[in-house]
Amino acid sequence: MMRQHSAGNLPRSGRMKRPLIVYRRLSRPVLMGILIPILLVLLLELLFRQGDFGPHLAGIAPLSPSPVAAGAFYVQGNKIYSPDGTPFLVKGVTAIYGRFAGGDAQGIGLSNYRHARRDLDLLKQMRVNFVRIIVSADYAALPPDNPNYVAEYMQELDNVVQWSTMRGMVVEVANAQTRTFATGLQFVKQLAERYKNNPYVWLEPMNEPNCSPDTGNEAKCQDWGYWQQQQVRYIQAIRNAGMNSPIIVNTIGWSWDLSQIGSYPLHDNNIIYGAHRYPNPATHFTFNAADQASCDTMWANLAAQFPIIVDEVGAENNRQTYLAWDQKFIDYVAAWVNTREGAGAVAFVYYWSDGNSMTEDSQHGVRNQWGNIFYDHYLTKVG
Repeated sequence: MMRQHSAGNLPRSGRMKRPLIVYRRLSRPVLMGILIPILLVLLLELLFRQGDFGPHLAGIAPLSPSPVAAGAFYVQGNKIYSPDGTPFLVKGVTAIYGRFAGGDAQGIGLSNYRHARRDLDLLKQMRVNFVRIIVSADYAALPPDNPNYVAEYMQELDNVVQWSTMRGMVVEVANAQTRTFATGLQFVKQLAERYKNNPYVWLEPMNEPNCSPDTGNEAKCQDWGYWQQQQVRYIQAIRNAGMNSPIIVNTIGWSWDLSQIGSYPLHDNNIIYGAHRYPNPATHFTFNAADQASCDTMWANLAAQFPIIVDEVGAENNRQTYLAWDQKFIDYVAAWVNTREGAGAVAFVYYWSDGNSMTEDSQHGVRNQWGNIFYDHYLTKVG
């Protein structure tokens, strides 16, 4: 594991001769006038150092706290707040999938885009307040002869963002399936510049990071130091572009593991961490005591300290659906939000061609069993 070392103090260049000082007795008011400002400076220095634990990044200065603009969503402590100052619980669904990433842009992806306004209305009726849109720098730059080419990619994305936010929904624009970090970094900067004035748009720099083919080494999926380096640069790019909205960050191990976020700080006060979970073969696809203990350790217990959402949960593993696992897991998540300070959940996916689809077909938006589980056991139970 690559670890970063804290920068030490600079070496002394030799002792300087103490200058001659003429002392005189000071009156009490004068003395207090000198001491009080000094004590205030020392106190402020101590306060600013609080919470700055864990490794620093060599050559990268800690980020300054992002300012909270009027009318913006913001993080305070382990909670997310709406612009009016009330707590905001994420009740989300990944939707309009496949048009901007994921494949089949001219098939189901195109159908999802054409039905987007209707689907957003149906999601609003389901009490959904948050839509996760999966995008990709690579898909945005495909040549015209590619079957997933979209001629007006960014304009269509603008449309989806507008249709969602005009319905009062927060939009998580999640970069995914981008092969190289450099390409992803530039794309995230572009997205930040494009949506910085819309407080209802939040960015996720990279879905399930460090596991893309550019690393050439799957061990990077588990490397916290490598993860920290990349995420700090993503955050810097977003903040330098002028975007101050919350940023949703995924972690190592396909974002199943958030356990070390306290030891690898990102030095930004507007971060939300997103955990992922799917039916677990390690527990024979049963959400039992072992699976619950795993979730507790990897992310659920941390909700008392950090703002955490489950920003991706689906029904399928290896082309098999496990609805009994889903129902028990969603019950667990609802209780976690209601009683253990969890900040919300996002289901995957509103309509698609596999077992993660929450609806029967793209023409009518009729919920299937997985869609009903998320609606009955989460959307109607929290908030």
